[in-house]
Amino acid sequence: EYGWGPWPALGWGGTADWKFNIDVEGGEIQQIQPCFTTGPLDEFRRDRILEQTPRQLKIQSFTALKQQVDDWSQKAIVMRIQGDADTRISVSCQKPTECQLTQKFSDLAVSNEMLFTRPFPWESAMLHRIVFHKQWNTEFTFTDQSDGKQDDWYYVRVIQSNGEMAWSSPIWV
Repeated sequence: EYGWGPWPALGWGGTADWKFNIDVEGGEIQQIQPCFTTGPLDEFRRDRILEQTPRQLKIQSFTALKQQVDDWSQKAIVMRIQGDADTRISVSCQKPTECQLTQKFSDLAVSNEMLFTRPFPWESAMLHRIVFHKQWNTEFTFTDQSDGKQDDWYYVRVIQSNGEMAWSSPIWV
């Protein structure tokens, strides 16, 4: 996830151009899901996956700290990577400044890690704590015990270990 920076509430902010590579050593990128938000319309700025191989992504993007929906300037690339504890992931930025961060999966299993492009409060990025396959997929069954004389409804609510929440639409029975 990338894009934090000077806050519009403080009268700061602008648009940051991002160009970076994500490299995987000792593993393989199996799937990606770009999480690009709309920004201020600019014909010369587009979020792009420039290249994708099993070992590398090349990304060109931008984040804007003004004229954003709900002032949300962060964007992200979610990746499914086949690897083990020794797999390394590296983020190498060319823009907004040259910077680099490498982490082993064994470290990301414990905590996320920040990449600062410049001293606080300038743009930064985060390698989030990894989520293992058994942690992002679950299944359960539920038997309705109602006598059927009235309509009942249920919904599924999920709370992740990091506090994030998701829920389903109501299920009427």
